[in-house]
Amino acid sequence: MKLLIANRGEIAVRIIRTAKKMQLQTVAVYSEADQNALHVQLADQAYFIGSNDLSDSYLNIQKIIAITLKSGADAIHPGYGFLAENPEFVKACAKENILFVGPDADVMKLMGNKIEARNFIKSIEIPLVEGITGTHESLLVQSELLQFPLLIKAAAGGGGKGMRIVQYISELEQALAATSREAAAYFGDASVFIEQYVENPRHIEVQILGDKHGNVIHLFDRECSIQRRYQKIIEEAPSPSLSEEMREKITSAAVKIAQTTKYSGAGTIEFLANADASAFYFLEMNTRIQVEHPVSEMITGVDIVQEQIKIALGETLSFTQNDIQKNGHSIECRIYAEDSAQNFMPSPGKISFYKQPEGVRIDSGIDSKTTIERFFDPMISKLIVHEASRQKAIEKTINALNNYHIFGIETNIAYLKKLMSLEAFKTNAISTNFCTLHTDFILQSIELEKHKIDKTIPALLYFIFKTQKSKNQAKNLWEEIGTIAQQIPANILIENNPFWIKQTNSNQYNVNNELFELQEITYKNQELTVLLNGEKIKAEFFESNKLFFVFYENNYFKAQTVNELAESKQFKFEETEVSSEKNIKSPMPGKIIKIYIKQDQEVKQGDVLFIVEAMKMENAVKSKLDARIKTIYAAENELVDTSKIILDME
Repeated sequence: MKLLIANRGEIAVRIIRTAKKMQLQTVAVYSEADQNALHVQLADQAYFIGSNDLSDSYLNIQKIIAITLKSGADAIHPGYGFLAENPEFVKACAKENILFVGPDADVMKLMGNKIEARNFIKSIEIPLVEGITGTHESLLVQSELLQFPLLIKAAAGGGGKGMRIVQYISELEQALAATSREAAAYFGDASVFIEQYVENPRHIEVQILGDKHGNVIHLFDRECSIQRRYQKIIEEAPSPSLSEEMREKITSAAVKIAQTTKYSGAGTIEFLANADASAFYFLEMNTRIQVEHPVSEMITGVDIVQEQIKIALGETLSFTQNDIQKNGHSIECRIYAEDSAQNFMPSPGKISFYKQPEGVRIDSGIDSKTTIERFFDPMISKLIVHEASRQKAIEKTINALNNYHIFGIETNIAYLKKLMSLEAFKTNAISTNFCTLHTDFILQSIELEKHKIDKTIPALLYFIFKTQKSKNQAKNLWEEIGTIAQQIPANILIENNPFWIKQTNSNQYNVNNELFELQEITYKNQELTVLLNGEKIKAEFFESNKLFFVFYENNYFKAQTVNELAESKQFKFEETEVSSEKNIKSPMPGKIIKIYIKQDQEVKQGDVLFIVEAMKMENAVKSKLDARIKTIYAAENELVDTSKIILDME
């Protein structure tokens, strides 16, 4: 059988690897931005599908069907997102006798649409959160039936996309419009609905598998409460919040839903639980594979993608519920291309250095040659660990994150490390509001801990590293570091802090008049271990875009040698140009999707000026002062970068 993967990124890579294990031929599709992507390289065949506009590529049913027929593929795996929960896509496959790896169109329509799913769940007497449906106009009127805060959700949504919390009725109309735009862009369906927002809940979900012969089993539960902007960032299996009694109730409810719908394939039933996990409420069903499916695989030993394909081929489940046992604890961290220090702004760009940790599972669609484009979701990889206990899994995850190095773009790795180190996380004092409560402290702690580290040590380590590197490469050290003899000190910048370093003899160094004795040294590749003044110290060194980084005490330090005798070798750290309060630029490369102001209009501090979208995220740019709009230089739907002035104010 030949399988076409109608997706991209890490999930496409993950499906291709399982398909190859099953000795299936694979076909990839790619847009302009993905022509050199990893999934394209790994597939047996690859076909160009269209421009970077999703409607012209990964959301284009006609093109995907045409390429499937042209390539001779027998089946399509949709992955997650894009067309994975689109019943019209399933029907188009059936019309051309193409096997769709997933449920049939009727079940997908019922459970994939959150509004229809709610009505069905109510009919089989499973607890629900209060909610309302209807047109935008009727939602505005009906909202009076619920208490604020409210949660607006895309009817066809999933994966944390198309969700907004609304605290006050004055925010509702704008939030409805924004959620609809996001829903249309990502799911091809602008319809939304409103639910009562449950304060401080836990997010629990159950992985189910059903075949075409009426057999349904579950692969236990997952804890997905650690979310930021309703996007899951850390998932665990099994949930540490559930008693065995509650686990039996919630998994039984999930199986009942799947059995009643005659569901076939892999699916996930999502629930909200109250603070002490003594009660639960149906949230939604995702009629596809989930981003976090690996943690269920790790504790059960079941390859969910393989089971999806077998089920689609009509095979009976090869195991019963009694055969499935949960083993140990698994944690998944989603790695995002985003700048945590800049309000988690998307960080597209070219990866210049990439090094994965060893001894853990990495599901990734990137390598050291990948360019992270602004057109797609910012999740770039997933780190998954498996250990005997939750405590050991946390320790292993933090260690793995310490050894996951990505340069050229910003990532959330440091944020994840600090989050998992919090006592509240370790003791499972969590809810879906965990990130809201702790993010400010996490970001402040990251900066404070780095600030407290004496930069003298990274400076000296960098000097020793350059020395050792020069020896290994048989170069003249002093030509390398910009001095002409040992009597002339080398000048080093660490995070723009100046240091002069002089090697007084083979084992002694003077750093800004502080003496250090080097007793032992081990150098291998980019790793350096030294015994310095009797203390064993380790560091790693990375080069990215002419910048060196010293990785010391779990922090990165920008390092630079200043050659005072040859200014041509000097360079400065690159800094992002920042808009002034009056000359407003886009905070990130992206598309201007909405401009709220006009020329000569007066605005107040905090008013939204325009919205720029990148990596499937909207960023509202607000005025920092009371002013008048002088000139507008951009238009809606225009692509802009961070150097373009969008408007002038006075």
